[in-house]
Amino acid sequence: WPNYLKDIAKYIQCALVKAPKVYTKQPIVPIRASRPFQMITWDILGPLPTTEKERLYILVIVCHFSKYVELFALKSQKTEEVANCLLGYICRHGVPEAALSDRGTNFQSELMNQVFEVLDIQRLRTSAYHPQCDGETERFNRTLEQMLACYVADTQKE
Repeated sequence: WPNYLKDIAKYIQCALVKAPKVYTKQPIVPIRASRPFQMITWDILGPLPTTEKERLYILVIVCHFSKYVELFALKSQKTEEVANCLLGYICRHGVPEAALSDRGTNFQSELMNQVFEVLDIQRLRTSAYHPQCDGETERFNRTLEQMLACYVADTQKE
C-alpha cells in the first residue's frame, strides 16, 4: 500500500508511547533495627594530627537502634587493629546481626571476612562514593571533628 512506511512509523511511535514505562531505579528503603546492638554502623576518621601516643585515626562504631557511639583511637588503619577494636566492642555489647560500613579496604579484607563469617555477622556496604548511605556515622564524624578542633590543645595531647 502507498505510504506504508509512514503508517508503520506512526504505529511504532504510538506503541512506544503507550507501552508501560520500566523504572530500574529501586526506591530507597531505610534499614531498621528493632533492638539495641542488633545492627552497627562503623567508619574510620582520619588521618588526624599525631598525638603523643601516635594515634592518627579514630574508629567510630554507632548502634543503629540506640545511636550509642563508641570511639577507638588507632595508630593505623590496619585490619588487625580494627578487628581487635571490633572484638572488644562485641565483648561488651554482644554480636550484632549486621554491620554497615563503607568500602574501605580495612573493612573488606580477608581477615575481616573471616571474623564476620565466624561470628555470623551480615555485612552491609554503602554504595561506592555515596557516604550518605551511612549518614548517621558520617554525621557523627563531622560533629566529632568539630569537637576535636575546639578541644584539642596545640600540643596535640590526648
